Amino acid sequence: MDYKQALQKVASLCASSEQCWQDIEKKLQKWEVNNNDIHSIKEYLYKERFLDDERYARGYIRDKMNLNKWGRKKIEYMLGMKGIPRSAYQEIFTEFESDESIVILIDLLRQKQKTIKAKDSYDEKAKLFRFAAGRGFDSSLIQKALKALNLEETDF
Repeated sequence: MDYKQALQKVASLCASSEQCWQDIEKKLQKWEVNNNDIHSIKEYLYKERFLDDERYARGYIRDKMNLNKWGRKKIEYMLGMKGIPRSAYQEIFTEFESDESIVILIDLLRQKQKTIKAKDSYDEKAKLFRFAAGRGFDSSLIQKALKALNLEETDF
């Protein structure tokens, strides 16, 4: 695919949905666009604001917190895997986190609590803790949520 076709295709894609550079670069490589053209396309997309790391991170964080019920650690890891610099999303978490994270986590743990089979209360807390940690929630937040569910604190 030549430069003009590739640019037109990725610009259209970026205009219709929020994208990150890494995903666009993979598409361009799949289409066998040469490296010089890829570099030129990247510059154009950022210059014309088709791509914006902070805007992408804001949408990604909002979606993953509210729809996927992920915690901060998992979201940060996934943004890192997508090549989004930490500076683009560090402050965004403060907008979304506050009380929202604990409410999401408590609801998530209530749902999970109905489905787990535990030998005793310690086993139940351990399973809930591991589940929440796997979703990327911080241990102090998990402890608060377990306490809110009337499961006394236990050191893990």
